[in-house]
Amino acid sequence: MDKSDAVKFWLDSAVEDLAVCDSLFEKKHYAWCLFVAHLVLEKALKALWYKNHYPEPHPWIHNLVKLAQQIPLPLTEGQNNFLLDVNNYYLSGRYPEEKQEFYKMCIANMREKT
Repeated sequence: MDKSDAVKFWLDSAVEDLAVCDSLFEKKHYAWCLFVAHLVLEKALKALWYKNHYPEPHPWIHNLVKLAQQIPLPLTEGQNNFLLDVNNYYLSGRYPEEKQEFYKMCIANMREKT
């Protein structure tokens, strides 16, 4: 895979996930919508990583702020804070008790913002 293929792979995957995100939002599955939104941003950042660092492999991290810093991608304070907020929607585990806490956090945050 060359540089343009690597960038295209990550961007295409982000676009596919964005469609899933839209569908989840329409169906009011907000917790999973937020989780997938995190994936969309992570994949877009990993595309930027390959644009700047190919052929070095991307960092195996999910923290959007750290990933942006390693690209390096200059962020405004607002953009940095946005990525910090979105980091809350990454679900590292798939255990039921973690999902329950995740749902509670998402519902609380959605109520807070409306």
